[in-house]
Amino acid sequence: LDEPPKIQEPGIESCNCVSFRLEDVQDYWLNDVQIKIMETFIENETPLTIGIIADTFGNDPKITEFVKQNTGKENENLQVATKEIGLTSFTNYDKNEQNENLEESIELRESNLNVKPHVFIHPGNKFNSDTMEILENNGITHISSSLINGESPPFEFKGEKVYRFPHVTSTSDY
Repeated sequence: LDEPPKIQEPGIESCNCVSFRLEDVQDYWLNDVQIKIMETFIENETPLTIGIIADTFGNDPKITEFVKQNTGKENENLQVATKEIGLTSFTNYDKNEQNENLEESIELRESNLNVKPHVFIHPGNKFNSDTMEILENNGITHISSSLINGESPPFEFKGEKVYRFPHVTSTSDY
């Protein structure tokens, strides 16, 4: 199975960098468009994280085979992130329900892509302290989510158990 993504160099505390994610990759939905976007990143050797909706991926041979052929150790420009089972925000679930949902989504990625995701995109871009604990317990090393409680980047690039990347950015404060 895949190793965790190598997002940072040791000792770097922050960077002027951008990460790209393509969210809601799924079966039988705009396949040609999803594939073309991924191909563009691959051809330009620009890393892209694809957020696969856990329970709506794996039955469509066109998109599944494309992702399978373009992920893994030999293809570092396309990283797989898992999303939830269903579309309900994790903050609506208790800790055990969050854990079961995450475990099932990881198992689905392993079974249909032979990739263990280390990146998680939060349902509804919301999370809580329970979420952070279950991510760590399930080997998730990076999350992409909205900002909460007035926090703002830059987020730490060293010494964290789970690294945070906001799903959007701004160039100024309002």
